[in-house]
Amino acid sequence: MSDPDQVRRLQSLANQVRDFQGGSAVVVGDVVLDHHVSGLVDKLDSGAPVPTMVAQSEVTLLGASAHVALSFSRLGLDTNLVTIVGDDDDGQEVFRQFNAAGLSTEAIVTCIGRTTSRITRHHGRRLEGQVESQLLFRLERSHEGDVSDEDRGSLIAKTKHLLDSTNVLVISDYGRGVADDELLQVALRKAKEAGIITIVDPKLTRLTATSGADIVIFERRGLELLAKRRELSSPRLVAQELLSEFNWGGLLEIRGVDGVAFHRRGESLQEVQGGLVRAEQSLGLHDAAAAALAISKMLGFDIDETLITVNAACEMILSLKGQRELILDRDSLADRINELAWDLRISQR
Repeated sequence: MSDPDQVRRLQSLANQVRDFQGGSAVVVGDVVLDHHVSGLVDKLDSGAPVPTMVAQSEVTLLGASAHVALSFSRLGLDTNLVTIVGDDDDGQEVFRQFNAAGLSTEAIVTCIGRTTSRITRHHGRRLEGQVESQLLFRLERSHEGDVSDEDRGSLIAKTKHLLDSTNVLVISDYGRGVADDELLQVALRKAKEAGIITIVDPKLTRLTATSGADIVIFERRGLELLAKRRELSSPRLVAQELLSEFNWGGLLEIRGVDGVAFHRRGESLQEVQGGLVRAEQSLGLHDAAAAALAISKMLGFDIDETLITVNAACEMILSLKGQRELILDRDSLADRINELAWDLRISQR
């Protein structure tokens, strides 16, 4: 394709993303509250060689599968999240933020005696004019408390009900107890019977339960790890083996600043090169990829167009400075794709 044709293609993709309306999504997975504390660091603690930070601002954001659901909503999808929260203050915070964002809470199950997961990150900068903050410390409070059979049954029932009228199912497995094998298998089987697009961001230790998914998402380092475990010489070989073993329709490989690639069983690798020199951060990278994948499939994009859109979304995350997660929306994603078209026009001069 000539450069002028590619420019027109990118502009068309951007317009379609910006004008996208309608459709619905079901997201199944864990909720985490991401709490960020920012401040100034000007000395070490008197009792230990650790920095002392004076907190100046704090913000609590929806993370994990809740972040995926929020991105889907901003992209124009009617979105439901199937998840569990605890009967604690953080669980109520999840409901508060969902209500404020106009998101449905009908499929959020409150589990008595369970702790809602929270990750707190402390970001500090020095007084001497440092502009960018650095991550100093991360504190994680994981879920505690078993999920009762009643609550587990409620999750399955809500998932099956919502899949009666949706376009895409996304399973975002953060390994915190929501997406167990039974729920994964029920959801994927129901979606397959209904002809619903299925996208899975899996845990490497629980791939069997994702059998039959349309698309799974991996980072390159995950494929490299599995290649080493399976004594295979390359991520491409392990991707082909996984596609055959678990009957996946395709595997999206996120390569960071090097772009994205798509593996299909027995077919040539398709890839889009990245345009960034370095990554500022990667928080929310998988979430952005899943959201861009979903909207691309619903718009009927071919694989190359899908990879362009997914890479644009990933580069928005990778180029984000500061500690806050980026929530995709149609306008910002379309603007990023138009930037690619503009860069291509400049390169022609």
